Amino acid sequence: MVKNDLYNEYSSIGYGDHICLFYATIEDYKYVAINYIIDGLINNNKVVCVVHEYPKDLLIQDLIYKNIDANKFINVGQLEIFSINDKYLGENGFVISNWHEKQQSAINEGYKGIRVMGEAIFALHEDYGLDKLMEYELKCNSIDRDKQVAMCIYNKKEFPEYVLEDMAHKHSVIINERQLIKPNPYFIGYDKLVEQYMKKIAMKKHLSLGVSNKYPIGTNSIKKNREAAILKHVISSTGDGVWEWDLQTTKVFLNESFLRMLGYPNKEVIVESKRLLRLVHPEDSFAFRKQVEECFKQEVENIDYELRIKDAKGNWVWFNIRGTVTERDDVSGEALKAVGVFINISEKRKIKEELDLKNNLDKIKTDYFTNLSHELRTPLNVIFGSLQLQNMYMKNDASSEYIDKYIKIHKRMKQNCYRL
Repeated sequence: MVKNDLYNEYSSIGYGDHICLFYATIEDYKYVAINYIIDGLINNNKVVCVVHEYPKDLLIQDLIYKNIDANKFINVGQLEIFSINDKYLGENGFVISNWHEKQQSAINEGYKGIRVMGEAIFALHEDYGLDKLMEYELKCNSIDRDKQVAMCIYNKKEFPEYVLEDMAHKHSVIINERQLIKPNPYFIGYDKLVEQYMKKIAMKKHLSLGVSNKYPIGTNSIKKNREAAILKHVISSTGDGVWEWDLQTTKVFLNESFLRMLGYPNKEVIVESKRLLRLVHPEDSFAFRKQVEECFKQEVENIDYELRIKDAKGNWVWFNIRGTVTERDDVSGEALKAVGVFINISEKRKIKEELDLKNNLDKIKTDYFTNLSHELRTPLNVIFGSLQLQNMYMKNDASSEYIDKYIKIHKRMKQNCYRL
């Protein structure tokens, strides 16, 4: 068994964690990485590393210094070390699609799970860029991590401040230099992230704050609407449906993900708003339209409503529709455009309905026995009263030749009353 003297420092890290390591010095990076790797090897995990600033040869040397036979682990396949050129900047580009396969492969090979770590420095390469990095990190969050731990590594001195802030929001665990922060109080889940970015976009358009961000990626400079780009990446990585409503033309744009959830061909479409609203369940339609109107009139800030929409086969699919107005008339304040998402909550509603049914059955059962108890109590009280009266007469006539039989029957009837 390999012994790691610093093992306990990060022992709370476990499957499902998406970690962000912020480091300012290579010593901090090495300190955390070595213990992260050793922890994985100790716990019979396959360990995959993608490195650049901490070269493979130096990493192996440091593991050997910690009494870890790195070459042995590499030879048996438990430890894999790649450069960013191998994994991120090669022909295959980003490797998100491979992580789930690697997790399953590791389990099939007899390991308990997989532990991966990778430097994000590749995003500063001129062929990629920070916008793709944001998409990459969001897609990382969409991976099923039931048997996986992932650590993304960021050099504080290399990345712009806003990128580091975004990464702090996108990781459930942070290691800041050497300090473990779990849970991460700055972590924002998908739903909240979408809501925040929609509000920011709406605010910028409403107040005419369209500021382009300029940031370096290698030798190039790119101007982009960062908020819109991030929102796009958030939505694409979650697989939620997207809608954009042009109130001037009454046309609604629907993306492929939403149509796929309804069983239609995977193709973006633009439809009349009336046509879309006709697909809403009659029981949900009135209240939903009312909330939409209130949002357009600025009586409520956002649209947030759960309703049923008819799919291609005529079945009802539950969605949580969220959205906000992104453009208004400068003079009248009239809503001109709105955007939002469709979140499929069918499974959530199914669980809720099953729980409600169970609670209703429990209530019916409780009510039944309560009523039964009440119905039995009245005649039992009559019988019990008669027994007490009979007992009084028996005491007055103790010389009766049938007294023993009376006492036995009386006792039995009394016991039966108590049982009931």
